[in-house]
Amino acid sequence: MMMSYGKGKGGGKGKAPLQITDPTKAVWIGGLPPNTHFKELLTFAQQVGPAKWAECRGVTGAIGYPTPQDAQTAMATLNGAPFKGASLQADKWTGKASTGKGGFGGFPVWKPQFMKSSWGKGYGKGKGKRNSINGSRTVWIGGLAEGTQYKELLELGQTVGSAKWAEVW
Repeated sequence: MMMSYGKGKGGGKGKAPLQITDPTKAVWIGGLPPNTHFKELLTFAQQVGPAKWAECRGVTGAIGYPTPQDAQTAMATLNGAPFKGASLQADKWTGKASTGKGGFGGFPVWKPQFMKSSWGKGYGKGKGKRNSINGSRTVWIGGLAEGTQYKELLELGQTVGSAKWAEVW
């Protein structure tokens, strides 16, 4: 995997966008404790697979593996793993071409679908209402069976709390 480091065109501080040539060999990591050093993450990742490199940017990171199979195995093992007092989130790398706007080295920071704004400004009553979701009171649930209906998910949520709505993608 090729990575690019250094200063941007403007000579400002920071790293250049992370260039991942094969996303199937990279794992996105979320929930990192602030100020995690890439060497700490790399050492931890090498305990579960042959990690070749790691990057940390804020509370997100990425880990590179030699094969897609190694990345898949590591993703399953690292998801929910305890690391420096935090519980890691691991998912496949889905970064797109650099936009030059924040995120992880120019790449957008992964967010569960419910946290992504897809409604924007509309017409009529309730314009943009979805943009006001309180993420601190929302739970993302992955690994749902194909064909799961929102009503089934809502009923499950109501068995453990006062769930008000559910969405399935």
